[in-house]
Amino acid sequence: MKVKILLIIFCSLLSPAFGDELFQYSIGSYPKNPALGCALTAQDIGKQFSAVTGKKVFRATCDAENRFGYDMTITYVAQASEPQMSTRQEAGGFGGRLGVYRSREECESNLSQEIRWFEESTGLTRFLAYCYLESDLNLTPYAAYVTGFGVAKLHPYRFEATVYGNVFSSPDWARELSEIALRAGIQVKQVTIAHDGSNKLVVRYYDSPENILFHSGYFVLPPSGPFPHMKTGNEVAQFYSYQPKETQEACLFSGEKILKTFAPEFTDKSIWFCVWDPMLFKAALYVVRVKPTISTEGENAPLYYGSFGKCEAERKDVLELYKSELKKDVLGGVCTWQSQFGTGKPDGYFARIFTRTKE
Repeated sequence: MKVKILLIIFCSLLSPAFGDELFQYSIGSYPKNPALGCALTAQDIGKQFSAVTGKKVFRATCDAENRFGYDMTITYVAQASEPQMSTRQEAGGFGGRLGVYRSREECESNLSQEIRWFEESTGLTRFLAYCYLESDLNLTPYAAYVTGFGVAKLHPYRFEATVYGNVFSSPDWARELSEIALRAGIQVKQVTIAHDGSNKLVVRYYDSPENILFHSGYFVLPPSGPFPHMKTGNEVAQFYSYQPKETQEACLFSGEKILKTFAPEFTDKSIWFCVWDPMLFKAALYVVRVKPTISTEGENAPLYYGSFGKCEAERKDVLELYKSELKKDVLGGVCTWQSQFGTGKPDGYFARIFTRTKE
């Protein structure tokens, strides 16, 4: 009889109460612990999970051990899943790689800062925090994973856009962009160039899910080349020459001009930077704006120039033509190199005119 009673008590402890269900909490790429191994590490984290959440853990298992670390699952009993937030959720609709650090050492040296960003912004206490390897094929393959339980005040987000080449303009552009965003009320935590097969401008920030304030600020550009249904890219203008110095100087010159032209149109000044692609002998000018007051759209005037200098010499006349004769609400313009591949026309420079458009 005693054995039956003990068995019933034991089974009742493991069985879900009325209305309870089984839920799972997954952990991926957790750093290996040779002293414990995967199975014991899972059990240890299961105990921590139970202590922090107050939930009964039914099972803590090691699902896999590979070169990226341990994959584990905590199965627990509750009436509803435990609300959680993690830095992995900042991917949003991008769904790509999150890595922004070149090595585990670089990531771990910034881990305390990542934890502080997470806790101050979400109002949650971190449960797990570690660095993990996403892929060893990229130049920035490491990311920080910080997670906590509860309803977060703010959520982690990121904006990213591909930039073709290496930044060579103002060395302070990343810091300036962060300061502008902060003044605009956006809690930017990191601005950097990451690499997942191509260079990406990455802006990591926290905000309310009902009020995502950060805008990419990349201008709407006209279709071009042999694929007229496709946009030309995120750059405001391109510059091409077999003379790198000449090309880069043209980009820097145009960047200063763009800054003066568009700054009054934004709630704060816009940021520009140039990138250089040594493989294609091309420079590209990018402009980032925060909380724009207007939209801008670029249109290439149908006037061909064989060089940047020739285009620049006539640029003001073309702007005046668009204002006075075509009655466009012109903001300004810049000369840009444009490939004419597939059109039978030679490559060259065109005046790109930017006009105000409604949001």
